[in-house]
Amino acid sequence: MSKEQLLKNIFILLGVMLFGCKSDCKFGKPIAIFPNGLPIVTEQHFEARAADAVESILFKNGLRLQITQSGCNDLKQVFEFTQQGNFSGREDAFWKQVAIDQLKMMSSMHVSLQTFGLWAKAIEGILPTLKLGEVTEIEPNTYVKIDKITNGKDAILLLELSKKR
Repeated sequence: MSKEQLLKNIFILLGVMLFGCKSDCKFGKPIAIFPNGLPIVTEQHFEARAADAVESILFKNGLRLQITQSGCNDLKQVFEFTQQGNFSGREDAFWKQVAIDQLKMMSSMHVSLQTFGLWAKAIEGILPTLKLGEVTEIEPNTYVKIDKITNGKDAILLLELSKKR
């Protein structure tokens, strides 16, 4: 299977996983990404709204994750990983690697999350051309963006996966 077909299948699978079935949207109504009862998760909340859905997760290690899912026919997922600590001055390579590591970590939590490991692999394949804060095409019409916000007390890693620029 080609890289292009693999990523296309990943988006279709994620779309079905995240948005279930609904007739007026290609991917239907959003559903939670993380299954209930994962031992590594201490708090979990999911809210489906009119135009998007927000899922909040607190992991036992203190890492917070907020996922915003949007797009009826062109999926977009924004992952905001918040970690306490001073991460100011870290090189861009650090943030790109953290994004890959977070995807791998998520993929190892449950069989339903294994597609995130494929995203990690796809991002590793474009690492030399990936620039922080810029949208990068992984394959035709499939994009990734990695960015960060630091303030000396904590840091937010932003990871955006989308079908539309």
